[in-house]
Amino acid sequence: MTCFLGFIGESWAGAASGWMKGVGDDKRLSEFTILGTHNSCALYGGDYGQCQSLGLKAQLEMGVRFLDIRCQWRKGDLHIVHGVADQKMKFSEVAKICQDFLKENASETIMMSVMEQGGGARKQGDFGKVFHEIIEKSGGGWYEEKEVPELGDVRGKVVVVSRSREIEGISWSTFFVQDAFWINNENTLEDKWVKIREHFGVIQRGEMRKPSVNFISCVGVFNPPNFTAKKLNEKLKVYVEQEEGNLGVVVVDFVTEEVFKVMCLGE
Repeated sequence: MTCFLGFIGESWAGAASGWMKGVGDDKRLSEFTILGTHNSCALYGGDYGQCQSLGLKAQLEMGVRFLDIRCQWRKGDLHIVHGVADQKMKFSEVAKICQDFLKENASETIMMSVMEQGGGARKQGDFGKVFHEIIEKSGGGWYEEKEVPELGDVRGKVVVVSRSREIEGISWSTFFVQDAFWINNENTLEDKWVKIREHFGVIQRGEMRKPSVNFISCVGVFNPPNFTAKKLNEKLKVYVEQEEGNLGVVVVDFVTEEVFKVMCLGE
């Protein structure tokens, strides 16, 4: 299976930064495989808080095109968090990294899921107000419509996927989502893999009526994200090597070059 269609003879790193050049302008973002990261900025928080080992810029250069951004409103600004774990980063930095990347890679688009987590008491509308102030300052490269666009209409832009009533964009309810994230005695790691595989099966049989987001990530009391990622990302690579066609948005913890290569370079 591959969502990468060109760059013969180019280094894989160069191909990764611009892999969407090989996808037709008329393809909707729901019509080809896109690799994403769960809690994309979660580099801190210990064994159970950290979900990635690479920063945002490195992820984008590797080929990741769906970001899961969790923000907390604090005194008129948006800070990046994973639950109670502060990620030592503000949303303004996330916006700048994305816009800088797209300026250098105009063929690409970035889907960005944005949600609010916790935070202090605030007035209704404060989160959305600050969010829009930040993206306006970062430049005009943002798509905030409700419809899933064709790639040609959003090259060089961040496509907002809204998980907040206070920001515009494609509503999270638009997507058919598999996110069974909790592992315990009743919901084992193998049960999680069955759900992942069944979700892919619905797409491949042509039964999916919505754009797809399939979270490969999960966690449990005795199963921190780094452990589950090793197990499930390996299963994912084997599965993808054996399958053809669109798998939708596939979201992983601890993304690696190997995951990108097999999913988007067909290696």
